Formats: sequence, structure tokens, C-alpha cells
Amino acid sequence: MISFKRKTNHPSPDIQLRFLDQLSYLLANGYSLLRALEVLSWEKTFQSIAQPLQSLLKSGKYIDEAFQELHFDHSISSYLYFVRLHGDLSKHISSCAKMYERKTTYEKSFKRATRYPLFLCIFFSVLFICIKQFVLPSFDTMLQSNGSSTAAHTILQIINGSFYIGGGCIAVLIILIVLWKIKKKALSIGAQMEFYEKIPFYRSYVRLNTSHQFATHMSTLFESGLTIKEILLYLQKQSKLPILSHYALHLQDKLHAGVPLSEIFENLYFVETHLGQIFQTNKDQQSLEKDLHMYAQIVTEELHRKSMQLITIIQPLFFGIIALFIISMYIALMWPMFQMIQNI
Repeated sequence: MISFKRKTNHPSPDIQLRFLDQLSYLLANGYSLLRALEVLSWEKTFQSIAQPLQSLLKSGKYIDEAFQELHFDHSISSYLYFVRLHGDLSKHISSCAKMYERKTTYEKSFKRATRYPLFLCIFFSVLFICIKQFVLPSFDTMLQSNGSSTAAHTILQIINGSFYIGGGCIAVLIILIVLWKIKKKALSIGAQMEFYEKIPFYRSYVRLNTSHQFATHMSTLFESGLTIKEILLYLQKQSKLPILSHYALHLQDKLHAGVPLSEIFENLYFVETHLGQIFQTNKDQQSLEKDLHMYAQIVTEELHRKSMQLITIIQPLFFGIIALFIISMYIALMWPMFQMIQNI
């Protein structure tokens, strides 16, 4: 048992995705969950995952808890938490695999888009440091000793100052990210949400993602036959998606006060107004489940479009910064020479 845990420590994204695909395929072909895991354990690649997963389930663990204990991605265990009550495990494992495939695709695209620009940034940063330390001071001294115009000297000082400003901004950004990672857990979810509201682009992503989570998981729970009050209680008790839990508690309080559900949704900052309109136009549970499922698909496409749009912007932006970097170095090196030529 100990050896299994060592081997399953953070399986790679590709292994996780392949495992989910194979598991959903076996479930779709009539295998029970435990039998499907037994079949998967025949393959050496999945043996260190399937066998301990099977043991965890037999010991009474829920499926999301078992996946979390085996260090699967947080998005997988979060998704599977909401299918505990529903019998169609094959369908939801397949949906989970598709969701995780989209996530890994975005991450791979982002890495591909930033890998080469980051390499160039590091290379030219090292080059610039060398030029700044050894070349620019020599030019500066030479210009001052020859009594040349102060224009070149000023350019050198501006470039030198820009180097410190740019480095300082990057250092401050890194420090802020590290501090946020440390302090985040100490803040309440309400305080975290207030912070997210102040970040221009990120707040749009959080709004879309929260709307997608609400639509997806409420649709799944409606499919399980739960009432709206039972669904909100279920969402409030879970801890994997804190914004949903926070909003579910708020929705329950407002419903007890007699406020219509559609009106409450429309006043939630991190929920799209279209979600409230679904509850306004639909009264029966079956229609709600269907419309929420379709809305989740629409939001998924919107998240995909915006994610790919961001990725396509990143690379030209990096190359633009690098181009300015190169031009600055060229000016810093060539301007003093032009000054000396003019003084001859």
C-alpha cells in the first residue's frame, strides 16, 4: 500500500487524462466501477493508480476523495464531488475527462506561447546586464573625458534607470504573488472576492467560471432529483469551490426572506445575469435542468474563446517587449559612436 502512494504521487496530466478516458470507456461498456478499475490495473501504466483507487473505494471513500488522495488535479476531484448522488457515473466521468482535456490544452498552449519569448527575455536580460556592467560605463567615461555632448550621456542614464525600474517592477510583482499565496488562506472568501473584483481582466474570468460551475453542478444535481433548497444546501456544505459555497449560503438567506431566486442571481457580482434569467423563465425542474446544461455548454465555449484569445495576445506582446529591449541596447551602443563621429 505504501509503494502505491509513492508511485501515484502527482501523476502527470497526460496519465490523468488517459486514465479518465479509459475509465469512462469501460463504464460506458457496462463494467462496474470496481471491475473497471480491476481491468485498468492490468495495464502497467495505470496499475499504480487503479489498485490503490480500488482499495480506497472499498474502504468507504467517496470517489472524489479517492481521486484527491491519489493527487489527481483539483478540478477533477471538485467535479466528481457533485456526481456522488447521481447514478450515471459513466456520463459524468466522460464529461470530467473532456473538462480536464480542455484545461490541459489551455495550459499546453500557454506554455508553448510563452516558452520561446521567456527564453529570449532571459537571454537578453543576461546580455543587457553584461553590457550595462562592462560596456556602457566605458562609453560613458569616454564621452565625458572627450567633452562630448551630454545627449548621449543622458540616453545612457535613461536606459540605465529603465533597467532598474523594469527589474524593480518584476521583483514587486513576484513579491506580491508570493504574499498573496501565503495570505490567501488566512482571508475569508468574502475578502478574497473583494480583491478579485479589483483585478480588471481576472474578474471577468472568475465571473464566467463561477457561472459555468453554477450551471454545470446545479444541472447535475437537478438530474439527481433534488429540489432547489436541497441543491443550495449541498452546494453550501461543500468546501472544494468556496465561491459557490459562499453564494449558496447567500441564496438560502435571501430565499428565506422571500426574494425571488432570479432576482438574487442577477445581483451576484460573480454570476452572469443570463443565469438569473434562466430561473425567471423556467419553473419546472426538468426545464431548468435542460436549460442549465445548455447554458453551461455556451459558457464553456465562451471560456474557450477568451482563453485562446489571451494566449494569442501573449506571444506578440512578449515579442514587442523584446523588440523594444533590443532597440534600447542598439541605441545605447550606437549613439555614443555617432556622437564621437560628429565631434571629429
